[in-house]
Amino acid sequence: MTFSHQNIVILVLIVFFVVFLAVSVLRISSVEVGTMTRKIRLLGPAGERVTLSVEIADDSMERQIGLMHRESLPAGTGMLFLFDAQMPLSFWMKNTLIPLDILFFDQSGRFVSRASMEPCAGDPCPTTPSAAATRYALEVNRAEAKTADVGEGWTLEMDN
Repeated sequence: MTFSHQNIVILVLIVFFVVFLAVSVLRISSVEVGTMTRKIRLLGPAGERVTLSVEIADDSMERQIGLMHRESLPAGTGMLFLFDAQMPLSFWMKNTLIPLDILFFDQSGRFVSRASMEPCAGDPCPTTPSAAATRYALEVNRAEAKTADVGEGWTLEMDN
């Protein structure tokens, strides 16, 4: 079998494209989301105080990946999703392996709503909307927010 110069060039371009695509997919799948961590506080109306160490998801790639593919989330930790503007938000649990609670807070850090979310491997996954416009969403282990009784009157406080 003989190859012409044109066939060799096409073959090299195809191999280059396949390698480039494979490296891109591997790079995206291994992105460490929320590598920046921050201590935040949830303050209750009766003086309750819950301190958490959270990973920050503040760009579209980090927010899209979120806590996907994690097998566990240590107690007292979570992921805080930061948005540039206050708006109604909706989250899903695609490829998320652990049950989570999500807490929504407005631009002033005031509690808006809380929901529990189940892992989802299918497609499409159900979505969990905020009850009103919000700017921050906090994901924590299932029942951590309920145990602390986080709800109406609570606020999110974080250092700048």
